[in-house]
Amino acid sequence: SVLGGSDRTGISLFASGLAAEPGPPVKARPVLVGTSPYCNVLFGKLQRAAALWGTNLKQPMSIIDTSVGDSGSALEKCLWGQFCLSDSGSDGKLDVEDLLLPLSSWIPNANLKDAILFFDGTTPRKRSSSNAVAVAANQFFSNLFKSEKGKADEISSKIEKEKGEEASIIIDTRVLDCSEQRGSAHWYVLASHSTLESCQQLLTQYAVPSTIVCIDPPETILKPIDGWTSSRPQNLEGEFQNPIKLDRKPSITSSPVPEFIYSEDVAELMLQISLRTERKLTNNESDGNDEQTKTRLVFLRPSSEEILEERPNADYFTMTGGRKATKAAGMIRTVSNWKSLLEPLGGQVNDRLGKR
Repeated sequence: SVLGGSDRTGISLFASGLAAEPGPPVKARPVLVGTSPYCNVLFGKLQRAAALWGTNLKQPMSIIDTSVGDSGSALEKCLWGQFCLSDSGSDGKLDVEDLLLPLSSWIPNANLKDAILFFDGTTPRKRSSSNAVAVAANQFFSNLFKSEKGKADEISSKIEKEKGEEASIIIDTRVLDCSEQRGSAHWYVLASHSTLESCQQLLTQYAVPSTIVCIDPPETILKPIDGWTSSRPQNLEGEFQNPIKLDRKPSITSSPVPEFIYSEDVAELMLQISLRTERKLTNNESDGNDEQTKTRLVFLRPSSEEILEERPNADYFTMTGGRKATKAAGMIRTVSNWKSLLEPLGGQVNDRLGKR
């Protein structure tokens, strides 16, 4: 039978209503570049999220560059001690030299197609020149993956020299070149005010969409929580220590006493941004007017507003045990309204993540 006009209108409205709801995240493998305390905690959180329904995440992988101080043992120590005896798995680590080799069946992990990459750009790192073999290898791989646009390294060095500092590495441009050429989906960069300009200029050289989260105000200190261990909740509501806030603009005033923000809270936030917000950015979601510039920027700061709420921890034991197990699992603090917190990032926010 043929539908009447009113029926067509009803179906159209129904369909548009369905289209307005953000769908589940696109399947992706999370890749962390480096083994800073922030990266290691984020690895553990991503690994946990990959085991939960609705994230469409593959198991994470860390890219390790020992010449700038990365340590696979530091990652394993974090996972074992803070994530209930976890480990990175058989393919959870990859040396940067192996990543930059031509793709082959011998190193399948080097294929970064559709991957989402996470960078810790808060602190410049100096590459060790004590090992002549390592220096020669780094030069070889730099030439192998040198983009045609390719002024990223020069920009980074120039900015550092203008500040009167020795040239150092904030984001490894070899990894950026490799990631772009192999078709990665999105880059998530944690930056500080001292590295923000360099990060922005680097990322605008590339076509891969990116998100920069800059710690704000400038004197805010990023630090890990002594003795922290994950509560390993069996949902995607998150676990936080202190309230935080995102803003599209930096603070206009500075604090007389340096504030601090926990690495664990920042890692949780970056995990949620990667799962709840859009990875393909449109022009109105980027912070620039250039159509080719697909970089969005937000500032992260400690918040005086209480956006967190306490909930019973829904872990494995509370789901299989009774009241005693629920009491033993304790309470955790989670975000009460994800749409409100992530609104400065623009686009749709998935507040139904992990819910059937």
